[in-house]
Amino acid sequence: MPDATFKAQLKTAIQREQPILFYYWSPEWVHAAYDLSPIEEPARSEGCENVDLDATDWLEVSHFACASRDAEIFVGYSKSLETRTPPVAQFLSQLQLEPEMDNGWILQIGRDEMDPRDVAENWVRENKDVVDGWID
Repeated sequence: MPDATFKAQLKTAIQREQPILFYYWSPEWVHAAYDLSPIEEPARSEGCENVDLDATDWLEVSHFACASRDAEIFVGYSKSLETRTPPVAQFLSQLQLEPEMDNGWILQIGRDEMDPRDVAENWVRENKDVVDGWID
């Protein structure tokens, strides 16, 4: 199902106060736009996930019986940045983003079609303490 179709169905279900169960990822603006209640997935355990990414039909032959792992995303930069521009390297090494932040940005940019620069400038102005923590 196309993403726009899903989001339209989600909006309709919420407006009609109808239950809807779906699997979705974060960060994504639906988490900032709606009061969603996540369901608890079974805890990870040995053998709870058997993924065969080499198979053509990998999804059909794979087995998932637990929560998926959170993706880890790292900020990468050239090692020479530490000597060329130490403050920038320090900032990048201390930068920490939370899904709630990303969800809000994606909501404003993706759904509300705000200019990304305006979103960034507004967020920095309203969250100076967070940004200062990344810089110090």
